[in-house]
Amino acid sequence: MSSKYLIKSNELRIEPTDETKLYDADWTITYKRKGESVQIGRVSFAGTKENGTIPIEIELIEEYRHRGLGTKALKMMTEWAFFHRHVYEIKAVVPTENDRYIRALERSGFVYRGVENGIETYSIEKQRTGWTGLYLAIGIMVGYVIGFLFNNMWVGLVSGVLLGAAIGGKMDIDSNKERERITNKRLMKKSKK
Repeated sequence: MSSKYLIKSNELRIEPTDETKLYDADWTITYKRKGESVQIGRVSFAGTKENGTIPIEIELIEEYRHRGLGTKALKMMTEWAFFHRHVYEIKAVVPTENDRYIRALERSGFVYRGVENGIETYSIEKQRTGWTGLYLAIGIMVGYVIGFLFNNMWVGLVSGVLLGAAIGGKMDIDSNKERERITNKRLMKKSKK
């Protein structure tokens, strides 16, 4: 049986055990080698979800650890989760003595956020949107068409660039406002020193 939520690479297959509860069910991790498929562990988003942040937890069978498979599975699952609209951060907690799990998280892009009661917290944030650049490029192309039609390339190019910048800028502003609303975090602009 093939899941419509199957996530796969050349060597890993990850699929939910319950397709009706994607963010609460375990996902099985299957390793494919030499024509065989072996279930090697699980990954889950189960736990408290709030303000656009979801938890992640991974567990591999001992004999399949220390091969980079956990790192690959974490990357695959974070990419999948970030395709969903209201997921902006994925958080993992790990005991401070679990150095291998910590390294897997760091190699997957997770960043250390602090320690509380001997438990370290790591998270990865979704990149912000960048619609302005895309719409500028589209605006330039549209501008050339307008310029060709009206036999004035400068007017067409300027109008296309202005239109593209306005649409892209508006989409970026709306996206950032939605992110702030859900996460309750004010987006800080980087200041130049």
